[in-house]
Amino acid sequence: MHGDKKQLSWMDAFENYPHPPGISEEQAHKNTFVVDNALLEFWNLGRNQIQLWAEDGFDMLLLVVPHYRLEEFATEEHLIEEVLMGSKLTTAERLEQAANIFKVDVKRIKLPFKPGEGLSRELISALVQRFGISLVKDRAVALFDIAGFSLLSPLEQVTQLNSLSYSVNSAHNKLMERSINIHFSRSTTGDGFYIWNRERDSMANIALFDLLQLILADNLIARRKAKGKTVPALKTCFHVGSHYEYHQAIGLNPSTFSYIVGNVSIELARMIEKCQPGQILIGDFKTPMTVSDQGEKEMMDTVSFINRVQKEEVQLRNVILSEEKIDSVNCYLTGSADDEHQTIKKYRITDKHNLSRSVYNVKVDISLANSDMLPLGLPPSKLSAF
Repeated sequence: MHGDKKQLSWMDAFENYPHPPGISEEQAHKNTFVVDNALLEFWNLGRNQIQLWAEDGFDMLLLVVPHYRLEEFATEEHLIEEVLMGSKLTTAERLEQAANIFKVDVKRIKLPFKPGEGLSRELISALVQRFGISLVKDRAVALFDIAGFSLLSPLEQVTQLNSLSYSVNSAHNKLMERSINIHFSRSTTGDGFYIWNRERDSMANIALFDLLQLILADNLIARRKAKGKTVPALKTCFHVGSHYEYHQAIGLNPSTFSYIVGNVSIELARMIEKCQPGQILIGDFKTPMTVSDQGEKEMMDTVSFINRVQKEEVQLRNVILSEEKIDSVNCYLTGSADDEHQTIKKYRITDKHNLSRSVYNVKVDISLANSDMLPLGLPPSKLSAF
């Protein structure tokens, strides 16, 4: 059995999901393996994508689609969005309708427990998500790139990647201590990371920007103390847009961590080409963004997003950085250095493919309780090369 080869550490990715009343941790683990092993059989080493599930008494109903069949329906945007976006849990009727459209049979898993009683529906949906593809249209993604990475020795490259990883983990830990809801994922670019927040509540994208600020603050403190080339100089980009999320196979199982590909990652990759060491760029976006825990959305652009971030900066007060408390955080989009009243300047950059896009330059000033300052990003006076 596949489950016999798994280690308990595999469960770490799902430890935050609540268990139904009366279900012990041990029993929840056993039930999780039952569901996961059944899904593995239908996944068939990645030949199939499991896109939706529904419950029918003690049974799980599944929409299992060969991976090539999804591409055949790619032009039918409404159908693809309905199947790939949102919750993996649907009704039996809607699942049957989707199966008819894709011309596949509904698959059934007979369970020794009832969904919602032996295992939470949220956890079952998370398990199903590992075996399929998801489409997200309004998620923020940050890209951290180590400047001059290719010129470093292999040992220096490893050291700087580890330094960046520590800054990410440290910043995440500080947000968790402040009860700021972030469940981040990251995928490597070779010389850096894409990072995004898998939470989908109203504060998810803002929480990711908070994470970005703390990562850069930790990195700056480390660079001030470092000797040699142990701590990276970073180029940082942030954007909001659409992408597909999927799980690659690790051995004979899909990974517990995910990867992204789509418009938002493409835009970030093009932006980072022009980004200067020490600079923070944010893309020019206008997209419906979740603004309430009930899922309500409103159209939000880059300027209104940063305004919203500014209003929430108070959450970072008293966070401890290098044994010193944050007193205040001031994040803003820069304008002309000569303006008496700060105006916002939009930049137009052209990539190696001769494609143009608009971006904004971001500056973050963090004041510590000991009167020290952590200036993040580049001021307009240092943007001559950009």
